This record gives sequence, C-alpha cells and structure tokens, in this order.
Amino acid sequence: MYSFVFSLRGSRLNIFFLAVIVLKLFFLSHRLVSSMRSRGKHAYHGESILKYFTEVPEKRAKPESNGDIPLKTEPAVATSLASLKESFPQKHSNAFYQKNTPPRTGNSQTTKLGNTVVRKCPGYKWIADTPFTVDAFRYGLIPGCQAYFLSHFHYDHYGGLTKAFSGPIYCSQVTKGFLQKNFGTGLNVTGLELNQPHQVCGIEVVVIDANHCPGSVMFLIHIPAIKRFVLHTGDFRFTWDMLASLSPLSQFLPSSSSSVQPTSLHCIYLDTTYCAPQYDFESQQRVISSAVQVTRDFLSDNPTALIVCGMYSIGKERFVYGLATELNLSVWLPRAQHQLVHVAADHGCRLCQALLDRCVSDRREAQLHIASMNQINISQLTQYSALPDVTLSTSQLGSLDVKNKIKKVRNVLAWRPTGWSHVPQKRATVCVPKSRAATPGVRLENSNGHIFIYGAAYSEHSSFCELRDFVTNLRPQRVQPTVFGRGSAGHRNLIDQWLKPKCS
Repeated sequence: MYSFVFSLRGSRLNIFFLAVIVLKLFFLSHRLVSSMRSRGKHAYHGESILKYFTEVPEKRAKPESNGDIPLKTEPAVATSLASLKESFPQKHSNAFYQKNTPPRTGNSQTTKLGNTVVRKCPGYKWIADTPFTVDAFRYGLIPGCQAYFLSHFHYDHYGGLTKAFSGPIYCSQVTKGFLQKNFGTGLNVTGLELNQPHQVCGIEVVVIDANHCPGSVMFLIHIPAIKRFVLHTGDFRFTWDMLASLSPLSQFLPSSSSSVQPTSLHCIYLDTTYCAPQYDFESQQRVISSAVQVTRDFLSDNPTALIVCGMYSIGKERFVYGLATELNLSVWLPRAQHQLVHVAADHGCRLCQALLDRCVSDRREAQLHIASMNQINISQLTQYSALPDVTLSTSQLGSLDVKNKIKKVRNVLAWRPTGWSHVPQKRATVCVPKSRAATPGVRLENSNGHIFIYGAAYSEHSSFCELRDFVTNLRPQRVQPTVFGRGSAGHRNLIDQWLKPKCS
C-alpha cells in the first residue's frame, strides 16, 4: 500500500516537473521568435528556427563612391503596388507593362540567382511603362527587364556588373569602350550614337550628352503606345546647350515664334545630388579660371613647383585640361587613368583626345601630375614628392635659394576639384548671388609650409539653381529623384514648387 502511494506521488512529481519544463521552453521560444521578428533585414519570416541559426547571411561589399556624390542608398519608397501606383499613376491601361514587368517595389528583399544573393530592383530604377532599367546592375538579372541601360562608367552606377552578365546592355559608344576594356568583349553591349533615334524593344531611345564624365549620357525615351516621353538624366551637369535649338530636348520648350504647343514631357528621372539651395556653386568655367589664376600666381613665386590634381578613375578631365592649356603645362597620368582616357579618345571623346596631346609618359618631364582623390592630403603628398622621379633634378635645384637647396624641398600645389569643396551659404533658402571674390569657387584647405592643398568647387553634377532652371524650362508633369540620402526628404517639396503653374 505504502509503495503504491509513493509511486503515485512520484508520478505526479514527474508530471509536474515535465509541465514546468514545457512551459519554460514555450516562453523561451516565444521570446526568441519575437526577438528575431524585430531584427531588420535578416528577420524571422516563419521559416524553421534551425534554418535561422544555421544559415549565415551573405556579406555585402561596401559600395565605392566617386567622392563627388553622396552614398546612394535605397529610398524608403513604395512597399506595396498600391502605394507605388500613387507614385506613378497609370492613366492608361497598358497591357504590355502589366504583363511583362514585375511590381515596382523599393524594398530590400533578397532573392537567389544561382549561388548569388541579389536584392529586388526598386521602382525608381525602372522606366515606367517599359521593360527598361537604368543603372541597376547590382540587382543581377531582373525578371521582366529586357534592356539594361548604363548612363556612365562610374562604379556606383555599373557596380554589380560582371563578365558573366548575359543581359543586353545599352550605353554610349565611349562607355561601351570602357566596359570592353574592364570586362572583356563577352558582354552583350550596344553602343548608341548621340542625338540619333534608336529602336529598343519597339521603343524609341535617344542618348544625349550629360556633361558629367566621358561617355555619360541622358536617355530620352518615347513610348509610342501611350504617346509618352520620359527623360532619365543619369548623373549630369546642366548647360544651356542642352536646351539649344538643335538639341533633342528643344521640342519640349515653348517657341516664341510659333503658336504650336510644345511636346509634353511626362517625367524626368532627375539627378538630385545637389538639390538644396546651399549648393549654388559657380559654373565649371569660372572655377577653372579661378584655379588657373591661383596656380599661375603660385608658379610665379615657385617656378619649379609640382602641381598635383586629384582625379577619379574617369572624370575631371576638363579641369585638368584647363590648367594644362592655360599654363602650358605637360601632364602625367597614372597608368589606369591614361588607359581610360585613351579608350575614350579612341571612341570619339574630343576632350580626351586634346588632353592626350598634352600628356607625357615620363613624369619627370611633366609639371602637372594626376593622382587619385584619396591621395590629396599632406601625408601622402609628402611621400609622393619624395619619390626619386618626382624630386627636383640637379638643374632644377640650381634655381632654388640656399635654404631650400639644402632641404631639397619641392613645393607642391595640389587641387581637389569636387562639388563638396563648396562652402554652403548658411541658412540659405533661395539662390544666392555668386561670389565677387577674385578667385570664386576655390579656397586653401590645408598647408604645411611647402605643400598647399586647395579645394575647387568644381562639380560634374548640376547645382541647385541649374536643377531649377532645367526643370522649370522643360515643365515635366512629374519628377522622380534618383539620389537618396541625408536631406533627400526635402527634394520633393522643392521640386513641387518648381512644377507649379506659372502665374499668367
């Protein structure tokens, strides 16, 4: 009897302890799932808990930047088809668009392409009502995309492209040359001539010089099925030549000599890098003139000085050429830049052809040297100026005073030409008058007594007032910004002001 009662009590205790353990496991698993659901991009989505712990998220390389532009991040745009339609209302029922292109969402969901994890292409990378994407190579082969357009050869635009990419690529002839130089001839690339109509998937495309870097273009797209024109600027620096009478964009401007209404432009996909009133920097030519004056004065006091100019893989050629021609300087380009400038020249870039005429292969024979932008600092320029083929020769030493002859010091004037060298006007809300200084757009940023680093507000992106002039003259029905980052939330309000009807 006692043994029976004892065993019964033991069973009850076992059941009690088992129940406690089950309850603890339940609460622990509940807390674990709740924690995982709150974890951003690698959150729990209902899959196996074991899979969550065993699958290691793939590391993503940090994007490179060209220095003159902010890091372009994915915008917090539509995450549903309904909200996307609000951004791009479809006034026409377009069966081609609906059947052949996926929903345009701006989220960062990932899919697998073989062994590679790729993110879904956000809506602003698509040209609405077409099977086209622009500068969207980081998303791999995109379902529904029949033509991949590349505006220019900067990494933040072609990043993600590999030799194995099989999609049809459309770009300028110069950019095609860059792609073949960098990736070989296996890519399916079509180079498009400037200012000529081209048929791509039954849609007319015209490429227009974007004045950003060699080979950079804008895409003017005519969708005949719905009688709609769309312009994608890529990265661009506006000039009034873009709206001249012979430009493909002139058809959208009202004519003072005709009562005929101009063609309507539906949408501009706009480079909004400097879409803020404080970024009303000087024109490229005025900044070059200022840099020439500063350099001329420096060479007057230091005839044997070394002039160094920062440059990206491609870009800033006009700034370098301006210094070289105005001051009659020979130019030395590092091997990588020289190859790209040579490719651009071979494919018809007149600026690069002219620059090559001033280049020499031996840097001891050149007084103007090109370096990468990240070398324009005191530490690296000190090391550079001490290199055997950069230091002063015996004949050059003869022109120095005794003090510098003992030190064998060669003074250096270095240029950092970028829009980020611009000093914004504090609390500016409108376009402000240009500087009346003798050398507007340039300023001394650093010096140690024999190395002088100047910033030049020389940008290859449009200034705020240039963006305003571009949009208010073309009068599109809507504008889609293509640059997102800190401060981009205010772009929409500014652009909406530009699009308001003019008072009669």
